[in-house]
Amino acid sequence: MSIIGICGYARAGKDTLAAYFVSKGYEKRCFADGVRQVARADLHWRMLVDTYGYEDAKDKHPYVRQKLVEIGQSAREVCPDIWIRLVFGDPVPEQFKDIGGRGAISGPTVISDVRNANEADRIRAAGGKIIMIVRRGVGPANDTEAETIAKVVPDIILENNGTIDELWAAAAAI
Repeated sequence: MSIIGICGYARAGKDTLAAYFVSKGYEKRCFADGVRQVARADLHWRMLVDTYGYEDAKDKHPYVRQKLVEIGQSAREVCPDIWIRLVFGDPVPEQFKDIGGRGAISGPTVISDVRNANEADRIRAAGGKIIMIVRRGVGPANDTEAETIAKVVPDIILENNGTIDELWAAAAAI
């Protein structure tokens, strides 16, 4: 698999699973990279993230996660595949040119934050697979996450109910 998309609820272990693939030579990309770049223009958001770190700020301050959702959804209203275009290095509409995208994908790549069906579709169109990671006791962080992830059909489902070593061993068996 040259492109792997990882789908799952917040705190299910998506980044931990992505780290396995990075250790095997994959480049990591995120659909949310552009969203975070836009969010940094918000002083309150930036102060929370800079003070508490990205993961803790998302967990402890609902404003941080909600701002990301608002930015992501607002941009999708103008260009439904904007975050996909930025990750895949595709051309973007003029109003999005200031958001730094990545070049074209040219080697093994893992995308650790698949949350929408059109993201999964684009990964599959490029010959990739979608892995859904599930963890007992972990559910959607908000209604938007519940709605969008429910529409993503995975190719592979991995359970993450043990140690990191067990998760990585499951990934190695794919």
